[in-house]
Amino acid sequence: MAPIHAAAIVGGQGQVVGLLDPNRTDPLVVDDRPVQAVADLDGLLDLDPDAILVATPTGDHARSIELIAGIAPGTRIIVEKPVATSAEDYRSAMDAADANACPVSVLLHAAHAPEVQWAQDLLTTWQDEHGLIRRSTSRFCDPYGAPADDARRASLVSSWIDSGINLLSVLDRFLDVTKTEPVDSIPPFEHLARGTARFSGTEPFPVTMITSWRAIEPSKSTVLDFEDGAQLILDHQAVAGWLLTPRGQATHYRLENAAPRLAEHYRRMFKEEAATDWRPHRDLDDRLHKLLFAGRG
Repeated sequence: MAPIHAAAIVGGQGQVVGLLDPNRTDPLVVDDRPVQAVADLDGLLDLDPDAILVATPTGDHARSIELIAGIAPGTRIIVEKPVATSAEDYRSAMDAADANACPVSVLLHAAHAPEVQWAQDLLTTWQDEHGLIRRSTSRFCDPYGAPADDARRASLVSSWIDSGINLLSVLDRFLDVTKTEPVDSIPPFEHLARGTARFSGTEPFPVTMITSWRAIEPSKSTVLDFEDGAQLILDHQAVAGWLLTPRGQATHYRLENAAPRLAEHYRRMFKEEAATDWRPHRDLDDRLHKLLFAGRG
């Protein structure tokens, strides 16, 4: 992920001043310039950064936040999603950051996908034409089931912890998800959760959420059903979207440039967040992590 993060930082008018990665053997090059590699956190802090980005294996995110907050009070911390793998670790990390005046910003990259922003911009118009959303189904699946993917699976913890937070962050762009609970699970590979949501003060309606690491190829989608039968289909892997009406008409979106999917997510996210000086979204982070851990059970 380091090259994607670095490109996004530069795109947001920032500069990468140092890298701490004991597993990286080749230098990270940004704008034709090798980034200074350091041996430990003290070395990183010696470079006087404006912020530290945490992109360790998922299970180490919370400990990294606590370590940085303890050593360098006041440091801005940017962390990959999710912040932690349990409610207890999440609260411990955020409490440590608060106690040491360390603002924490979480990289919820999927919510910044071009197709999500396209649909969000048109949602009010579609509501006027098709009524409110009455059902939602999301599937986030990756091909991490082979023995060769053992290390990757270990670093990501489980399909629900890794992809559930992405799934929930996308839904939050459209719905107020109020409850999640597990239905079926084969840890760490597959997880089925259900929930309820509201939209503009309506009665609760069902939300179905599926994550899996047994896919043949990556497949990620969010489907929202409107009152009159219209259906919004967001294909996050293809960076595309369709609104299908009951009369058989379709409105279509597809990203026109050739930017890789994740690179486009991070480019947009870093640009937007840099414009607000990386203002933390604590209420959002607390809410999504609460839903994530409740959905796992």
